[in-house]
Amino acid sequence: MIIKSVHGERTLVFREYDGEYVVVACGDGDVHARRRVYLYTDGPAIAALFRDIAEHWRGWDGEKDFESVEGDFSLEATADHLGHIALRVSLRHHDPRDAWSVALPIWLEAGSLDDIAGAMERYFASSARGEGPRGDPGKLQR
Repeated sequence: MIIKSVHGERTLVFREYDGEYVVVACGDGDVHARRRVYLYTDGPAIAALFRDIAEHWRGWDGEKDFESVEGDFSLEATADHLGHIALRVSLRHHDPRDAWSVALPIWLEAGSLDDIAGAMERYFASSARGEGPRGDPGKLQR
């Protein structure tokens, strides 16, 4: 599952979801990060976040967010009441001897939100049931 930002070359990628773990990657032309994230049973919660964003595309106050069980992946969405959505993607490695973190904004527009939400719902539902090829990320164009 690939989500492309409407500004720049940034992408957010979900792959190899097995119902408990998913590989999350984000990057642009200069920065790339990837992490295998333990979701426990929260995969559908990511899809629900995207559905909530799509349903409230005219904007909202504050942030809509998701954080993984171990805190190594998070999404924070904000809106400007004009249909522009900033999705801050954060990946972290918490090893005290080798800690790192990457945070990138992915910009989404209102017109693409229903497609993204539907694709996320299908991805997390079908991958959890073992349907479809594992590792095939499925492309979603902006």
